[in-house]
Order: sequence, then C-alpha cells, then structure tokens
Amino acid sequence: MSVGHYDAFGMHVLGPSRFLDGHCHARLSQADDGSPELSIEVVHELPSVESGWVTLLTHDPVKAAAAGHRFLSVQRGPADARRYQIIDGLAVHADPAKRRLLVCVPPTMHRDSVGSFVLGTAMLCYFKAQQRLCLHAAVATQGERTVMICGASGAGKSSLAAALLGHGWQIVVEDLAVVEAVQGGLGVRPGYGRLRLWSDSVGALGLDARTSQIVVGADKHYLPLAVSGRLSAPIDALVFLGARLAADAPGPQLRAISAGASALARLYNQSLAAYLNPPDEIAPLLAQCRQLLAQCDVHELRLVDDWARLDAGCAEITRRLLA
Repeated sequence: MSVGHYDAFGMHVLGPSRFLDGHCHARLSQADDGSPELSIEVVHELPSVESGWVTLLTHDPVKAAAAGHRFLSVQRGPADARRYQIIDGLAVHADPAKRRLLVCVPPTMHRDSVGSFVLGTAMLCYFKAQQRLCLHAAVATQGERTVMICGASGAGKSSLAAALLGHGWQIVVEDLAVVEAVQGGLGVRPGYGRLRLWSDSVGALGLDARTSQIVVGADKHYLPLAVSGRLSAPIDALVFLGARLAADAPGPQLRAISAGASALARLYNQSLAAYLNPPDEIAPLLAQCRQLLAQCDVHELRLVDDWARLDAGCAEITRRLLA
C-alpha cells in the first residue's frame, strides 16, 4: 500500500495514501524534514500483545451503547503503549514512545470512513495514551486573542467556527482540541486542515460550493482550512455554548460567568471520552482544566436557534472579545 506524507495536528505524519488523501493536507516537501513524527498503519487485525499488559478499564457493550459510548476497554502496555477496543469491530494500538499508531478496521469499511476515523477517534487514542487533555472544542484566533469554544455535539460549535471565518477569525482546530503547554500558559495543537459541518449548516451558511462530503451519502461535509504547523497562543477566552434560544429571540446572549467549580465540571465534561480516563489520570486532567480556566475570561453564549441568524453570534463574540 502506498504511503504519503501529511501535516496533521502539528506533526509530520506518514500514513496510507488510500485512506488519508483528501482528509488532511499533504506536505509540500519532505526534503530535510527528518523522520516523520508519527507513522500510521491501517490493518484488519491487530498483532497479539506481549506479556506485561494490564487492563485499565472495561465497559459492558450493552450499557456503553445505551449511554452513547464507543469505547469498550483500554489496556496499558510497556512504555505506556495503549490498546483501545471500540464498538463495531474497531480497535487502536497507540504507541507514542515508538511514534506509531495501528488502526484496526473491518475490511468492508468504506475508505473515506476509515480516513475520518483515523483523524478523529484514532488520533484521540494517540493523544490520550500520552495523558493529554483532549477537549471537544473549536479554537479561533484573531490579532492577540485566542478563543476556545466548547460545546456538545449539535450545540453549534462547528457552525459557529465556520461563520467566524467571515469575521476575520482564523480557525486553529475544530472538534479535537489537544491542550499543550506553551509559553505563557496553555494552548492547543493545530488540527488537520478540515472543519466538519452538518449539511443544514452548509446550506444556511452558503458554503455548498466550498465543501465536500466526508463520505459519499453522509450528512457531514468538510470545509477546507488553512494549515498551521504551530501551537496556538495561550487561550485567553473560553466560551461555553449554552442551550439555544427560541428562533424568534431578539438576538444571541453572551455573558461572563464565574470560573468556579461549576465551570470546572462543565469543562471537564467537554473532554472527549472522559469515561475512558483511568482513575489515576483524572486528577492531572482536572488540574489542567483549572489552569485553563484561571488564564481565561469565561463566557456562556446562547445562540438563536436559526442558523440564518448565526452571523449575529459571530458579531457579538467579535465585538465583546476584541474590545
């Protein structure tokens, strides 16, 4: 299988072209770049593990499905390598020490679905194997302001990020925001040059000509983004998306909120697959959440439940946070 060189999550990635082409940006040049920082392989069966592996967590498949959870178990091996068992016959072997990611998928899985899975769930596993805080968030920057927008699936996070592009903001990452220490505080790793949007958002924002379906027949679309290989500046504003207002509301509501215990719980709940964190890793992740809240102005934004009026939410963020 042919391999290609890609830019994803601020790394030089070597991976199978069949699955990654069209899902992340190819590197313009590999000359003098050194070895890839991550090698990705897609297989249909993971090799057997050696001795010394320990099961950290297991979840009942029926209960996991009822709760909307995808992960069934996690094992830890030598040098903190991890194996994640996932529903639908999917599995991931993450070995950060060897800079290697093995992604196990069924042979019948559509190749575009494989590419999307690799850059989403599988990369989440790779960063979680390093005990990094991974948040369900979009990060946008303009001038000296770097804003993180947190929200559950369907809250409007991606649609808001797409609309912010028209107000002079640059999107650093969307969906999988991996928190990193940077000079002056905590920032995030860049993404992989794509923003995922539901079809209703694409239509409401007039982006049909600029997007492409992630998988043929699927309801989610890619919007290309400029690629940055750099970590973001320290996050200095955090916006939680609250419940949407009625479609006939006069406008969006952006208000400052306390960075106390309620905000801490809210932020930790936005960490991806929090139920997968082993007990001894929860305290360090909460400490990062506290640090992030301490360095940020914290707000709640309630959007109007009408994507045709999303521009007003962008204008409010821009006016208030850049003032």
